[in-house]
Amino acid sequence: MNYIFFGSDNFSELVLKILKNNNFIPQSVVDGKKEIKELKDKIRELKPDLFIIASFGKILPKELIYLPKKGTLVLHPSLLPEFRGPSPIETALLKGKTITGNTVILADEKVDHGPVLAQEEIEIKKEDDYESLAKKLGEKGGELLARTIPLWLGNKIESKEQDHSRATYTKLFVKEDGEIDWSRDSEEILNQIRALNPWPSVYTFWFDGKNNKKRLIVLKAKKSFYKSEKELKSGAIVFKNNSLLVKTGDDFLELLEIKPEGKNPMSGEAFWRGHQSTLIFIF
Repeated sequence: MNYIFFGSDNFSELVLKILKNNNFIPQSVVDGKKEIKELKDKIRELKPDLFIIASFGKILPKELIYLPKKGTLVLHPSLLPEFRGPSPIETALLKGKTITGNTVILADEKVDHGPVLAQEEIEIKKEDDYESLAKKLGEKGGELLARTIPLWLGNKIESKEQDHSRATYTKLFVKEDGEIDWSRDSEEILNQIRALNPWPSVYTFWFDGKNNKKRLIVLKAKKSFYKSEKELKSGAIVFKNNSLLVKTGDDFLELLEIKPEGKNPMSGEAFWRGHQSTLIFIF
């Protein structure tokens, strides 16, 4: 079986590694560094039996989607039709999902729209963040493809149309999506931290001793059960029992690991001890 693999990120690399470990060696790998139109002739010359796409980030033109004899398979890291589009892993974490999964579809002309060939659920654990969940989905996704490809090539699997009425969609996240609104509930902010690091990063602002506004990236945090004796506004800072706490809309979060602008990552306690004279409020 001759196939071409399309993928452009770490998730893709994990999937391809698993496929190779299962003796599915591609004729060629298209990583997105060149425009598809520049590669069309070369792709046709290879006369592939199959295309496999895993997090490619670009849409193949219609004439290429249907070029291989056995079509184009897409591995998408969600339980389609849920979370179609570019950010299914981030969106599952952002929404506090406890179950996600991988879906293998036969590509058609619409994004993540084609009929389903295989699907597998995967648990999202409380400690999962984007990087750990992407790794889990990439490895499991490669295994799912390795099981599905022989069945598809041997005509031993039937495709099933998605329930398009249940489709939900994701978006490309931008830098502004990472800014923390401390008036939101702690759980929502924690999900934001889990989902949007390392990109676009999750951050807040503070004023240093010279009254300069500085960005503070929040890498890790957890809920705190601290109860204040007085009413505090969202974003207010409390340092208690060597822990840096921030008031949220419903509770407190403890900042475990943060990265001040222009600095290396450090603990919340270390940041407090270096800036306690000016650190009263973040926003």
